[in-house]
Amino acid sequence: MAKIIPIETPTRRGTADWMKSPATYAIGQAAVDEADKLAVEISKRWGEDRVRLLVSENTRARYDRQRFKFNHANWNGTLEDIKREARRMCLAWRAVDAEATKAGAAHMAPEILAEVTLASGAVAAIVENNDHAKAVLDDGRHKIVVTLAEVGRIITASRVSSVKEIFPGAEVVGTREVQTPRPDDDFWETGEDIGF
Repeated sequence: MAKIIPIETPTRRGTADWMKSPATYAIGQAAVDEADKLAVEISKRWGEDRVRLLVSENTRARYDRQRFKFNHANWNGTLEDIKREARRMCLAWRAVDAEATKAGAAHMAPEILAEVTLASGAVAAIVENNDHAKAVLDDGRHKIVVTLAEVGRIITASRVSSVKEIFPGAEVVGTREVQTPRPDDDFWETGEDIGF
C-alpha cells in the first residue's frame, strides 16, 4: 500500500537531515541548485508554471507527483533523498519541456518581459506597455498583467524605493501596511489604569 504524505506549505527553512552538516548541506544544495537552474530555464521559455498545462493529463500528474516528492525531500529528506529527487525533478522538467515542444505549444508570449508567481498563486506577467498587455492572451492560468509603468507606481506607493535607497542591495521579502492606531474618544476617560 502506498504511503500518503500530507501536502505541506513550508513557512520557514527546513530542518531536513541533509541540511544538518556543512558537508551534506553543500552536496544537497548543489543538487537542488541543478533542479532550480533547469526550472528557471524552462519557465523563461514557457512562462511561470505554465508548461505543466501544455502536456497530457498523465504527464502533468506524474510531473506534479515528482515536484511533491522533490519538495518533501528538500524539507524532510536525507542527503540521498534530495540527490535522488533532484535528479528525478530534472528528468520531470525535461519530460514536460519535450512533450510541450513535440505538441507544438507556443512559448511564452514575446510581449511578456517576465513572470512571477504571487503568494496568492496567481501569476504576474510584466509587459512593457498597455499595447503589449492587450496582446497577452489568456492561457488558462490565473494571471495578472502589469505594465512597467504600473510596476513603477507600485514600487513608489509601497515605499520599496525608499528602503532600497537606504539599504542598497536589500531584498524585499514581504510588505505590509502599518497604521498607527487611533484611540477612541472615550479611551482617555475609560482607559486602563497604568499602575503608577
